[in-house]
Amino acid sequence: MHYLEAELFSSLGENNLLFNFIKNTAFDGVWYWDLEKPENEWMSPSFWTTLGHNPDEMPHSPSAWQNSIFEEDYLEARNRITALLESKSVNYEQTLRYRHKDGSTVWIQCKGVVVRNEMGIPLRIFGAHIKVTALILKEMMNQNNRSSFEQIHEAAPISLALNSNNTEIVKGSDELIHNFNNSSNVQEEIILEDGTKYPIEMVGILFYDKDDRPKIGSYIEDVSERVQLTKQLQRRDELLGLLAQNTSDTLMIFNNKNEITYASPSFERITGKKIEKFPVNEMEAIDYVHPDELKCVVKSYRNAVDNKERELVLVHRAIHVTEGDIWLEDRANMEYDSNGNHVKTFVVSRNITKRKNLEIALLEESQKRKEIAEQLVEEKEKSKEELYKDLHDGVNQLLFASRLHLENSGFANDENVSQAVDYLSKAIIEIRKIAIESTSQFIVDSSFDVAITEYLVKLNVHSDIKFSVDNLIEEHLKLDDNKKKHLFRICQELSQNAIKHSNATKMSFRFRIENNELILIAKDNGNGLNENQDPGIGMKNIIDRVYLMEGKIRFINFKNNGLAAYIRVKI
Repeated sequence: MHYLEAELFSSLGENNLLFNFIKNTAFDGVWYWDLEKPENEWMSPSFWTTLGHNPDEMPHSPSAWQNSIFEEDYLEARNRITALLESKSVNYEQTLRYRHKDGSTVWIQCKGVVVRNEMGIPLRIFGAHIKVTALILKEMMNQNNRSSFEQIHEAAPISLALNSNNTEIVKGSDELIHNFNNSSNVQEEIILEDGTKYPIEMVGILFYDKDDRPKIGSYIEDVSERVQLTKQLQRRDELLGLLAQNTSDTLMIFNNKNEITYASPSFERITGKKIEKFPVNEMEAIDYVHPDELKCVVKSYRNAVDNKERELVLVHRAIHVTEGDIWLEDRANMEYDSNGNHVKTFVVSRNITKRKNLEIALLEESQKRKEIAEQLVEEKEKSKEELYKDLHDGVNQLLFASRLHLENSGFANDENVSQAVDYLSKAIIEIRKIAIESTSQFIVDSSFDVAITEYLVKLNVHSDIKFSVDNLIEEHLKLDDNKKKHLFRICQELSQNAIKHSNATKMSFRFRIENNELILIAKDNGNGLNENQDPGIGMKNIIDRVYLMEGKIRFINFKNNGLAAYIRVKI
């Protein structure tokens, strides 16, 4: 039991105001509103059955009935209740229009009483609903002048009863009478003397009196708004049909059972499948989808409907009856009723096989280019390694032999000779280090932070630039061997460019990790790039290596104040 219903039940024996109100009022529904928690309002089941809804499916919330009430009536009701609560008044009364689930109009008289505390603060509103549709229709007909009523009466195919007791047949053929069941709705457009067209819906009830004579009671309802909306929908459907007949894309309409209820003529051209009649059941409706993607396609559409989404764009493979695999792009628009239930789905399906094949070809071409670039970089690595190997095996041996000759010349104690021997020893060591650092294996065997730190320490000894490195955390990098080699060579290229061209006095390498990306920021305080100068081999090597890592690079030129390289690589 809803807490407001329980509270109301327990209050009936204690509150004379509520008891007298219920006792003296005839009603078709009861409501009880918590003003302290205005999102909660208990509505008796009879109110919802009056509007054609299942009470078990309707929430106890003002938003539920606000979806059914006419907008202008809701605004007036809200203003009246607001004024009532701000005053010291107790009673509330108003006649409102609601939409029945079948689209018809229901007039309901709403009465209420405000329950306040001892301070006069409103706590609850207790009220009743009384269906007054028949009375309102009677008043509306009585308001017409006699001549107008007679014109409507003469134009109508059945009799019009002025009240529930007057059910004598004034007009109506035997055929019409026998075509009625216990109740019937007839929609007509009658024409008055002045030529005015008046769309009405007549609700008739057939019964038999004690002499077994057929009698009909009926009332009319102005359905101009409904007729106009129906015509708008018909025009929309006609326009959609016209577009469907003259477009290369396929228009399909699915109902809430996932059956195809319409498919434009281009459906046969795109899929090779001919539809003889509608509706097409669910399994046949989607059998053109590729089996490998059928489960994914069905899941995507169902998830969109479950989540009350309005639009869906989906690219998937399909099978043409004679041409084999094709690619389709679906653009779907889902429609829902006022209760949020899925009604139908419009799908515009386009054959994008040529575009998709081009994308696949471009992707394959890009992969081939990447493989070629990797081969070129690898060849450059091997060339450098061979060069430094020759340097180590050739020049280094000559230096080593020269040092031995000087040491054995008998002038080893001479200061100049001794200094030359020291220089030769240092040169031999440096060539050995260069040869070792030039090999890819050196970079792979060393941790990245050790390799780059040792390299920059050595540069600090032999150059006029002060190099620094920050935030190198090896365990967080998780670099594979190729990325480790590429990043090390990029740092080498950037530092060598700075030494050769920048006239800088300092250069920093900073590393950080963001969203599974390694970010390298290398910045010097030199001259920057000459905007009119083409990038050299070093810059091209850097760009190639970033491309091979599927990363991004951006150079920022600070005029006469240095150059910064921003590099992002996924790790």
